Amino acid sequence: MAQTRLTKADILQAVRDITELDSTDVSDSLLTLYLRDGYNRIVDLERRWPFLEVSFTLTTVADQQSYTVNDFTAHDIREVISVVDPNNIRLSYIDYSEAEAQFLTPATPVGRPTFFSFWADQIHFFPRPTDAYALTVRAYRHPTDWVTAGTSPDGPDAFDLPLVYYVVSRVYQSQ
Repeated sequence: MAQTRLTKADILQAVRDITELDSTDVSDSLLTLYLRDGYNRIVDLERRWPFLEVSFTLTTVADQQSYTVNDFTAHDIREVISVVDPNNIRLSYIDYSEAEAQFLTPATPVGRPTFFSFWADQIHFFPRPTDAYALTVRAYRHPTDWVTAGTSPDGPDAFDLPLVYYVVSRVYQSQ
C-alpha cells in the first residue's frame, strides 16, 4: 500500500507534535535548517540515487564540439555517465584535460564522435562532429529544492520519517 507523502509542512508539524514545542520555543527557520541538513546528509551518502537518473536525446551539429547540457533537458544535470549512439554504441568517456591534449590541437580532428567529456556543464565530443548525430545521454540530476518549494522530499517515501526523526534529534540536541 502506498504511503501518503509528507510535505515540508507535515514534517515540521510532526516535529512540533513529538517535541511539544511551538514556534516561540523553536523557530520554523531553525527547523527548516535542520530539515535541509538532514536531507542533504541522506542524499550525500550516495552520488547515484535511482530517483536522480535521467535520460535525454542530444543531436549534434556539424562542426560544433561543445553543448550546454541543460539546453537539452529540463533537469539540472550534475553528472553525465553515458552517451550512446542509435546503433547502441557507447561513446568512451575521456577526462577533459586528456581530451585537450589529444584533440584540441591546431588541426582539430573531425569525424563521428567516439569520445565525450563533461566539463563546466557542457558535453564535449571528440573528434568534432562532421554531421548531425542523435545521441542518447544518461545522467544524474541535482536534487530539486523541495524544502523551499514546500513540497515532499525529492526521493523515495522512505526518506519522510527519518527526516522527521532527524529534525527531532537536532531540536533535542540544541536544548
